[in-house]
Amino acid sequence: MQGPIVFALVLGVLAWRFRLGRIVRERRPAWHWYLTGYPVAALRVLASWGKVAQLNDLSVTHKPTRAMLGGLAVKGEALRPIAPRISFPRPMPNGLAVVVRLHPGQTPVPFLVAAEALAHAWRMFAVRVTSPERGVVHLVATAGLRRRAGPRSAGPPGR
Repeated sequence: MQGPIVFALVLGVLAWRFRLGRIVRERRPAWHWYLTGYPVAALRVLASWGKVAQLNDLSVTHKPTRAMLGGLAVKGEALRPIAPRISFPRPMPNGLAVVVRLHPGQTPVPFLVAAEALAHAWRMFAVRVTSPERGVVHLVATAGLRRRAGPRSAGPPGR
């Protein structure tokens, strides 16, 4: 029973990949973004957020980095930093938007510094960072629109 269903699903994916996807991309680029680009980008954002936040110093720890061990003060690195919570990426006509809830004491400045790294990790054209209120940062990632070069003429124009 499941064999024909899986076969039909595989045929649908192959048809989309090789023929229908190209037609939709050329005639309706916004539809192509919503059907193909957005789901892949949203999964990429959700899967990579924790690691990207840790590598760009966007995560913090709740435990102090200094402790007393007997009469000795010990200073060290945080063992388990926690990334700020993000919302599920919302689709937009030209990309996606994510709302980040900051931890107490965090500021939006590290997000401004890490905007280019976020764009690179998410394979987007750019990431814009805004902070409309305390404790909240909005990340708007713009998808890079692929534009095909038109057909080239044999000679220079005007001849």
